[in-house]
Amino acid sequence: MKNAAPWKPRTFRELSAGLPDVPIEGDARSIIAVIGMARDSHGSLVYPSGCEITNLPRPLLHAHHLDEPLGAVTHATITKAGLHLRAVFASPADPAAKRRIDRIWKSVLSGELACVSGAYDVLPGGGEPNGYGPYGKGWNARRWTLRELSICRQGANPTARITVVTGTEAQVQRVIDQARHEHATRPKDYAKVVRL
Repeated sequence: MKNAAPWKPRTFRELSAGLPDVPIEGDARSIIAVIGMARDSHGSLVYPSGCEITNLPRPLLHAHHLDEPLGAVTHATITKAGLHLRAVFASPADPAAKRRIDRIWKSVLSGELACVSGAYDVLPGGGEPNGYGPYGKGWNARRWTLRELSICRQGANPTARITVVTGTEAQVQRVIDQARHEHATRPKDYAKVVRL
């Protein structure tokens, strides 16, 4: 790209500019994800500026598993950088659901799950096939609504990333302490060096 500005990390204030101020109370855990404009692996070009954000809240999922929701997308804002989405993790009373959500939350905190993928519905007259992608089935989606947002290892859109993670300091410290403990107690694999 000609005359492209070099990439630089952005501050929380820059990333959350324009988003509604949502107080994080108690044990609340949330993410902010940004979806920019890029042709995805399916050949589709989804315009962030074309998102109609009147249908919130929407489900927050892991890897598009509709039967196991993690929480909800509560706020969305369109900026020049793309579509900014804020999602809050649920705190269910069911122990099995709580363990599943806690496991995924730890993967988000560690950076193992750093991408998002959105399922969307193109509004009538809001898109047309573009002939790109596998079997030429890509779309140019100029007007669309978000069906759900999934946390995943790799999304179809290479720009769709989690940019901010919020939670209590105690939660973040617990994850760091657990990772240190697992690293310290992991059996070491020693290799024998043989000179030939």
